Amino acid sequence: MRTGSAESAYQERDAYLAAVERAAAELADDRRRALVADVAVRIDRGLAGRPGAMSEVLAELGDPRAVAAGVPVAGRAPGTAGRRSRVHPAVPVGLIAGSYALALVLQLAGAPTGVLSVALLLRLTGVVLLCTSLFWGPGRKVAGALVTLVLPAAANLLWNRELSGEDSLALRVLADVCQVLCVVGGAAWLWWTRRKA
Repeated sequence: MRTGSAESAYQERDAYLAAVERAAAELADDRRRALVADVAVRIDRGLAGRPGAMSEVLAELGDPRAVAAGVPVAGRAPGTAGRRSRVHPAVPVGLIAGSYALALVLQLAGAPTGVLSVALLLRLTGVVLLCTSLFWGPGRKVAGALVTLVLPAAANLLWNRELSGEDSLALRVLADVCQVLCVVGGAAWLWWTRRKA
C-alpha cells in the first residue's frame, strides 16, 4: 500500500508521463506509446537508490515537451533528445552580421588589411557556431554558410582581382552591396528561420 507521499509522487510521475504523451501527439500511436514507456523506465531507473526523489528525477529529465521533441520526426534532426544548445541563436547571427559592419568601419577608418582579418575571424566564428547549433537544421546551416561566408568571399575576390581599377568605382560599390545583402540578409534569414526553443 502506498503512503501519502508515495501517492503524490506517483501522481507527479503520471502527470509528467501524460504531458510527454500530449507533447508527442504528432507521433504515430506505437511510437508515442514506446516513448512514454521509455520515459517511465528512465524515471524508475532514476529513482533506484533514491526513493522519494521523484521531483529531482523529473527535473533531470527536463521539460516533457523537450523530451518529446527529441524523438526523430520528419523535419526534425535525430539525436537531439535532451540536448540543449549552449549558445543563444543571436550569437552566431550577431557575429555574422556584425563582422561585416566591423569590416566596413575598419575600411572607412583606413585600417591595414591585416586588421581586417579580425572581421573575417568573427564571421568564421559565427559560421562555426551556426554549424554546431541546434537551432537550425542541416539544410539551413549549409545555406547560411554559403550565403554569409562563401558568396561574400567570392564577391570580395572578384572586387580585389577584377574591379580594382580607379575607373570601376561603380562595380566596387556593386560588390559591396552584394556583400551587404548576402551577409546581413543571410543573417536576418537565419534569425527568422531558427527553431524556437
